[in-house]
Amino acid sequence: MENKSKIMEVLKKNEERLLRFPNVIGTGVGYKFIKKKKTSTIAIIVYVSKKLKPKQLRKEQMIPTQIEGIPTDVKETKPVLLEEVDRKAKMRPAKGGISIAHKNVTAGTLSTRIIDALNGKRTILSCNHVIANLEPLGKASKGDSILQPGPADGGTDPADRIAGLERWEPMRSGTKVDAAIATPDNDADLSDEVLDFGVIEGEIIHPKVGVAVQKTGRTTGLTEGEIVAIVSSITVMTAKGNVTVYDVIDTYLYAKGGDSGSLTVEKGTNKPVGILFAGSMADPYDTFLIRMDNICQRLHIGFPACVHGILKDAETGEIISHGAIVYAENHYSAERKTRVKSNGEFGIGCFEKNKTYSLKIEAPYYETKTLSITPTTNWLDLGEVKLTPAALPVAAEIPIMQYMVAAFSQFILLTFWVIPYISRELKTVLLEERIWQS
Repeated sequence: MENKSKIMEVLKKNEERLLRFPNVIGTGVGYKFIKKKKTSTIAIIVYVSKKLKPKQLRKEQMIPTQIEGIPTDVKETKPVLLEEVDRKAKMRPAKGGISIAHKNVTAGTLSTRIIDALNGKRTILSCNHVIANLEPLGKASKGDSILQPGPADGGTDPADRIAGLERWEPMRSGTKVDAAIATPDNDADLSDEVLDFGVIEGEIIHPKVGVAVQKTGRTTGLTEGEIVAIVSSITVMTAKGNVTVYDVIDTYLYAKGGDSGSLTVEKGTNKPVGILFAGSMADPYDTFLIRMDNICQRLHIGFPACVHGILKDAETGEIISHGAIVYAENHYSAERKTRVKSNGEFGIGCFEKNKTYSLKIEAPYYETKTLSITPTTNWLDLGEVKLTPAALPVAAEIPIMQYMVAAFSQFILLTFWVIPYISRELKTVLLEERIWQS
């Protein structure tokens, strides 16, 4: 790897010439990206307002792949002046990163717009303790008013109601998820964008120690840090008692009260990592995230595309639910399989559009079904998915045969040994009785 200061010297010598190339609006030094993935190679970055195909340029207009032995990376960008946003004010359409809360809560952060995989609707994501009032530790019901801004920031019901509470993961010890969703009263009141990040359409990131992340929240806005640990369990204090949460992410990421719900993404790709739900009272940089893959799996939500279906018996038409699971290969659900709901419904999110997946459906006593799916919109509804009952395994017939053989053996034993033996003994007793009496 070349020394960064040496690369900067090379850039300074060539900067004026680079800025004369078509659409070039800036230069810099940084990591080279290939197919949106960061590499370890340090390169001269050339920022352009629009990338052009080679056939649209003359040879002398094409940015060289190397300058004095230093690789280049052409990056398309459209920078704008960042306007000061009051994250605690009322905003319609509402974007991720601003104030929101249940009518009986103070204020937290609207994470992002996300798709409800059970009905295809756009919905609001945040923490349970922000928009579901710590249910079941606190009281909340489906349809409760969700206010934007939250009550602590002046929000009142019904004037600032933006949505009704839809569903949540219960906030009790043993959970992996502090999250809930709410359905907007008016779809137009919810933006697809998240402040600082734009529209989130990327794949979910599986968290690893050392990954650079950034979050955007109601109180501290945009902050950057990194993942420092994958936590097996952590006990957090709430206003209604302690709760032990499992499988969370520990980050070195600055946050304060009111930032709960902040969407956290991988820096450089904006791929979702999780949502911020807790912080240390001793250190504002020690913060914890709920994993996005756990959230999507438990709440049946996702982005940019979701898949929905209802399982039924191919012969009887009855709903199949008990023990049934659904997952897709090359997808987060292959590791975190989605359980089918009691009404036979399943919903899985976070599929890429126009990409083909193998969706596998497994249920006890049924043959495994594999479907090839290619989502092209935000919601792919498969309708009724019918499973064929599995044939009785040969292994299941063995105990029956063993029982029949055992029963036949008992019959032979009784017929040819036990009954004759009892008969002989009885005759002997009767004979002895007569002899005694005489």
